[in-house]
Amino acid sequence: MERPLGEASMLPGCPRGLEYLSQLDQLIIKQKKETFEVISGFEMQNRYSVQNSNGQQVFFARESSDNCVRQCCGPQRSFELFVEDYQGNEVLRISRPYKCVCCHQVCSCANCCFDEVSVESPPGCYIGRVVQAYGGCRPVYQIKDEADATVLVAEGPIYT
Repeated sequence: MERPLGEASMLPGCPRGLEYLSQLDQLIIKQKKETFEVISGFEMQNRYSVQNSNGQQVFFARESSDNCVRQCCGPQRSFELFVEDYQGNEVLRISRPYKCVCCHQVCSCANCCFDEVSVESPPGCYIGRVVQAYGGCRPVYQIKDEADATVLVAEGPIYT
């Protein structure tokens, strides 16, 4: 017996709007480049298309950050990332604090310099964080739940 769409999309413990993720084995995130940014080098607020493996857009993400912070702090800048579904409903909010370049110490991959973001879904409800960890020649990220337990480790390709 088929359930109505509203019932089928309700998964226990899954924040509203993210149920579709349980059906996916892959997400592709593509940054939308602004022509002005490419030509001028002036940092703009980033925008992203989040797609399934068939190339269909399932979410849209947009950065919110201060203009001065983008120009002066570059990739270490603080920001908030708002992730919306195809109806424009905010389903995730990702926040990153400013991260220093070298922590005023001689550090080779000291934990204080690794990236970390907190994740809320729905906005205002903390569900966990993503923490960069030392992975040698490849980026490694630990996905942690609201109790700070590591629930997933994601490894990127080897640096070349």
